[in-house]
Amino acid sequence: MAEDTGAALLAAAGGGDASQVHALLHQGADPGHQGQGGQTPLMAAAAAGDAESVAALLSAGAPWHELDEDGCCAGEYASGSGHVEVVRQLLDWAVRAELVLGAASRRASAAPAPGPQGYLQERATYRDGQLVDAEGEAVMMTWEAPLMREHARILCAAKGRAARVLNVGFGLGIIDGYIAELAPARHTIVEAHPDVLAHMAARGWTHRPGVSVVPGRWQDVIADLGPFDGVFFDTYGEYAEDMREFHAHLPR
Repeated sequence: MAEDTGAALLAAAGGGDASQVHALLHQGADPGHQGQGGQTPLMAAAAAGDAESVAALLSAGAPWHELDEDGCCAGEYASGSGHVEVVRQLLDWAVRAELVLGAASRRASAAPAPGPQGYLQERATYRDGQLVDAEGEAVMMTWEAPLMREHARILCAAKGRAARVLNVGFGLGIIDGYIAELAPARHTIVEAHPDVLAHMAARGWTHRPGVSVVPGRWQDVIADLGPFDGVFFDTYGEYAEDMREFHAHLPR
């Protein structure tokens, strides 16, 4: 019975039938059901661009970061089908989920939060269009590209080629690629992970005209940088408290 309702939920999500998705979830259908190839109802709804079904599935507990047998997540299904709004919807949910879980974890533990140092001391690997940490968790995925393109446009919009732009956290270099296309006057990248820095050097980022790569944790180098017209902050292994600390360095 559970298998039948799971398959029905997968079909309804893929068909953009939000009312049926709601009904099946109410009946107890598993939001994390995996069909052929490991596809989940959330992936199917994302591919269909059905924001209502996506919201219902997420609220019912569908894992937003689940991967199919090809290593693709719901965000990549949405991006591949051109549904940018659903990509944003999934990204917003992911950010909220990570903040809530991180806060809950820190409250539940008497030990201090590990912060970014643990990640920086572990191996980071580039594979199949992703940057993954030592546990295989994705640090960044290619489905974020449409969002990064828009962020780059906004960062450079006011000053154009006279813009001075800072990006904290290179990842796959998606946003930095888009920023470079806009050719701002100064493009500064702060990156702390040694494997990512090696990747950047191998791809010529350390010698690009107009680009300055600053190795190190932003906490250790930020006081010596600037001024900037646009700032993008997308680190890994940090928490809301770290972002608030970063915001304290920005003009008000």
